[in-house]
Amino acid sequence: MAEAENQIHINLPPRTPPPPLGLQIHRSDNWKLWKRPWDNSLIVSGLEAKPPKYIVALLLDCIDKDALRLYNGMDTSNDDRKDHVIIIKTFDENILGETKEFFERYIFNTCDQKI
Repeated sequence: MAEAENQIHINLPPRTPPPPLGLQIHRSDNWKLWKRPWDNSLIVSGLEAKPPKYIVALLLDCIDKDALRLYNGMDTSNDDRKDHVIIIKTFDENILGETKEFFERYIFNTCDQKI
């Protein structure tokens, strides 16, 4: 009984998902800044306990038109589109992989060749 008296109960307000993901400019930065609050909101709000179909619907509701176009163009199976973890991983590969390619092009194009 003494343990129950010493516990502190905190009532947190309901957690809302992050604002919509925008990919028009600064794609990789926006993705990184959006992904952390998304992961946190899943944990804090208890969404991880919801059915996968619900989480995927919420995820797709939290992205803008450009991100939705990217999602629609992803080369994933119907089964993969039912798993939010795979969808997030595919966004990582598409958005962050694109950044790496741009950086590699920049390095290549700024090389100073000596003869």
